[in-house]
Amino acid sequence: MSDISKLLQEAKPLYLKRKKRRNQFKLATGVLGCVLFVNLMIGMPQYNRINEAELDNFYGYLYGSVEEISLIDTSVSEGDSVIPTDEYGFIMVI
Repeated sequence: MSDISKLLQEAKPLYLKRKKRRNQFKLATGVLGCVLFVNLMIGMPQYNRINEAELDNFYGYLYGSVEEISLIDTSVSEGDSVIPTDEYGFIMVI
C-alpha cells in the first residue's frame, strides 16, 4: 500500500502539470479561433450591400421591365399555405 502511495505522490505533479498544459492549449485554441472569426467577419467585403437601383436596372435588362419581376412572391395568401400556423406564425401541431 505504501508503494502505491509513493507512486501517486510522484505522479501527482506530473498529472497536474499535464492537465494545466491541456487546459491552456484549449483556451489558446478557443481564443485564437474567436479572433480569427472576428477578423474574418470584419475584414470580409460586404457583398450583401446591393444598391437597389442597380438591382432594378439589372432585372430590367434581363427581363424587359422591372414591374414584371417580383423578388418576393406576394400572390400566396394565408389560406393557400400548406403548413397550418397560428396567429403568431408558429407551426401548429395537429
